[in-house]
Amino acid sequence: MHETTPRDRLARLRALHEAACLRAPALQALYGRAGMTPADVRSAADLARLAVTPKDKLVDMQRAAPPFGGWLAADPSEIRRVFVSPGPIHEPQLHGDVDGHGFARVFSDGAVGPGDMVLNTWSYHLVPAGLLLDDAIAACGATVIPAGTGGAGCEGTAAALPLLRRELAGPVVSLALLEAHGEPEAEYAVGEVVEFPTPDGEGRYAGVVRELGPGWVLFDFNHPLAGRAVRFDVKLLGVM
Repeated sequence: MHETTPRDRLARLRALHEAACLRAPALQALYGRAGMTPADVRSAADLARLAVTPKDKLVDMQRAAPPFGGWLAADPSEIRRVFVSPGPIHEPQLHGDVDGHGFARVFSDGAVGPGDMVLNTWSYHLVPAGLLLDDAIAACGATVIPAGTGGAGCEGTAAALPLLRRELAGPVVSLALLEAHGEPEAEYAVGEVVEFPTPDGEGRYAGVVRELGPGWVLFDFNHPLAGRAVRFDVKLLGVM
């Protein structure tokens, strides 16, 4: 059975946010507007009282107080990388982060490990996805093929890659969050396909409801070929 907010995770969240509020004025202000402090977070309902910061507002905050808009809760010397996501949004990665913002757990839960070969097609340029997933896969002991974008020197080459086959569960989403950013009275059923907007609002992607629980929904965003053995015969013709 899944739990969206187990007690130990809430305790850890409270401790992290109490420390972060001492350094991040934006987080402190977020709690202040809700009439709360981190010590008040005891349930998913308490978390729902904190307003979600829209992407366009985060962009404005970072422009007003560059580069992180008052959200940095670490000393600048602790920053390993600064990513730039579409927006643009500046996102720090700290030196202590060795598992790709926790993505390693996703791969580990999917039994990814030593001897596995994973093709990482996310971009390695400025945006966080490529490098974070690279860190996560490496943290599991698997081998990474850093495809990304670019590779002009490999034009015209061909290769047969026996790639890893795994099916990974999607994220657990609280009903409070779904109601706040979707249809308030929507009901969900196992097997139902639900569409979500992309972060930039320009497109949509779909997830299948896999499980339902008290206050949460588990979505499956796997590709239809997930879990099947796949072999790619690749020939790189050019780079644009």
